[in-house]
Order: sequence, then structure tokens, then C-alpha cells
Amino acid sequence: MLNLTVTSTARDLLTLVSLIGVMVSKDWVLSLIVFAVAPPLLYALRYVSKKLRSATRDSIETNSRVLGAMQETIQGIAVVKAFTMSGSSKTR
Repeated sequence: MLNLTVTSTARDLLTLVSLIGVMVSKDWVLSLIVFAVAPPLLYALRYVSKKLRSATRDSIETNSRVLGAMQETIQGIAVVKAFTMSGSSKTR
């Protein structure tokens, strides 16, 4: 199992290095631009992703509280109706 993991990792690393070599040999200016722009772009995407995940979590929590309050209200209405009905049944 470990041997397969090491072999796979080495093969993937060799493929990556080879593809970077092909990129540089085909168009070194474009490769340089990609290597200069990609890291800041990835960090920016990571930052935005964390903020979006946090906002989504807060939104889900707020929605759950609102839905819980709505459910309690609806259940309370049913209980009030039941008490109202029992009062009219006694008078009959």
C-alpha cells in the first residue's frame, strides 16, 4: 500500500515538472505571467471562500432560529384552539 502511494506521488511529481517544462519551452513569457498571477489569485479566492462559508453558516443558523420560532407559534395556535374547543364542549 505504501509502495503504491510513493510510486503514484513520484509519477505525479514527474508529470508536473514535465508539464511545467513544456509550458516554459512553448511560451516562457506566458508561463512567467501565470506563475506571477496565480499565487495571489489563489490566496484571494481562499479568503473569499472563507468569508462566504462563514456568511453561509450564519445564514443557516438564522434561518433555523426563524423556522423554530414559526414552528413553536404554529404549535401554540393549535394548543390555543384545543383549549378554546374544550371550553365550548363543557357548556354543551
